[in-house]
Amino acid sequence: MLRIILAFVLAMVPAFQASAEIYISGKVSWADIKIGDTEITDYTPSQGAAPNLFLLTPDSTIIGNEWLDSVRGNVAVGFQSFSRSTRGILRIEAEYGFGPGKHADMATSNPAYDGNPVKLRVKTSTWFLNGYYDMPLTRRFRPYLGTGVGFAKIKSHVAWSSVDLVNDTEYFMDDSETIRNFAYNIGGGIAFVVSQSFILDFGYRYNNLGQVDLTARGMAEVLGGGAYANSVSEIKYDMISEEVLLGLRYVF
Repeated sequence: MLRIILAFVLAMVPAFQASAEIYISGKVSWADIKIGDTEITDYTPSQGAAPNLFLLTPDSTIIGNEWLDSVRGNVAVGFQSFSRSTRGILRIEAEYGFGPGKHADMATSNPAYDGNPVKLRVKTSTWFLNGYYDMPLTRRFRPYLGTGVGFAKIKSHVAWSSVDLVNDTEYFMDDSETIRNFAYNIGGGIAFVVSQSFILDFGYRYNNLGQVDLTARGMAEVLGGGAYANSVSEIKYDMISEEVLLGLRYVF
């Protein structure tokens, strides 16, 4: 699938004629972001003065899926050219996408977490090389299909805390990590030609941002100070999103 997408985008490059037009675009999207198949693997601590304080065990806990709503923005610059062979319009563009950080409370069945949710904050930005094929139905309406490849920058912050009053012990986890993943998208929509220079876009897009694998460090500490123990947890989750986009193109 990924090879097909990459081949499609790169095959469009030599199809552009010398008369290709430059355009810039901006889009606003409502995105449904899925944090899926989340898995936490806790490792028994081996550091600290009292490693037996830590309740977390080397046990995999599947948390499940969480959907987050987000408003995102995308800006792009590209080229478009009329194809005599297909009677359509070929477009290729470089796009940058950005959005605010989003929070998720991930419930877990592991009793070591004492029923408290694992708090996950995720912020993403994307860079795509996109290719589109516009099919003019009338002078005004142009349905289109598109796909793209690139990478996503994903910043994750994970936190969890619990207090055991019986044993006078506090447990907590708080860590951040940033990774870069290969990413791809596929979608389509319809363009409305307002004038020779302005074009409105309305579309849908599926984005796959890959798997996030991060390490979160934690600690168990006796209240008031004293004995403590360190712990390391591995957290994995898949990240995809579905977007409904509204945009405006300006053709020079």
